[in-house]
Amino acid sequence: MALTRLEEMMANLQTKIPKTPAPPRSFTSHQPPNLPRLELIPAASLTPAPFQWLWQDWLAKGKFHVLVGSPGTGKTTLAVSLAATVTQGGDWPDGIYSSKGNVLIWSGEDDPKDTLVPRLLASGADLSRVFFAGRIRNHSDMRAFDPATDLSAISEAA
Repeated sequence: MALTRLEEMMANLQTKIPKTPAPPRSFTSHQPPNLPRLELIPAASLTPAPFQWLWQDWLAKGKFHVLVGSPGTGKTTLAVSLAATVTQGGDWPDGIYSSKGNVLIWSGEDDPKDTLVPRLLASGADLSRVFFAGRIRNHSDMRAFDPATDLSAISEAA
């Protein structure tokens, strides 16, 4: 079985990785002590790990993917096509088969009821496998999902 390009690169890198990773270093911060601090993790302290492909060389399985672009450039059309392939267990454009899976969608432009669900239906998606990011519940408070602050919530939900 042929190795993917990433697997070949990983195999080549294994010979260059130190046997004992360097411990994380601390850095002096000039922030007041009561503010949150960012931990910096040196790349030299990490061991590369393999991952699986959902669609070989295009979409990594179990990873967060973002489609970004100006309105009207086809992001929704692409997203619903990908979602339909995953939820049906269909073939990717290059003929590789996709096993069935679930899809989680957050859209900052399109309404699920009048835009996304109709497009998903038209593309043949299995709606029982599609989920939309809704509001954020914090005890009794409800508010709109905000990607600037709520990525951990969507990651947990996924």
